[in-house]
Amino acid sequence: MHTFPVERDVPVPKDLGGRPTRYPFALLEVGESFFVPCPRVERTRLMNSLTSCRANAQRKLGRVFVLRVVDDDGEQGSGIRVWRTA
Repeated sequence: MHTFPVERDVPVPKDLGGRPTRYPFALLEVGESFFVPCPRVERTRLMNSLTSCRANAQRKLGRVFVLRVVDDDGEQGSGIRVWRTA
């Protein structure tokens, strides 16, 4: 039987795995937001995607984000806006 030595004070390396994030959750400061434009017919799919990304970002970064649907016929049009609240 092989025994593995137990070691103390070995630092954990930075996590380099996974794919890069599509959305800039890590860059947001409290009070800042980003907008993701989206046609109304694709809103449910995008909201599901952003909700999953938000949950991962909150868990990994320890920050709080809020998502809201924005219906605006102005310059940005309709889509989803993400705010960092804490």
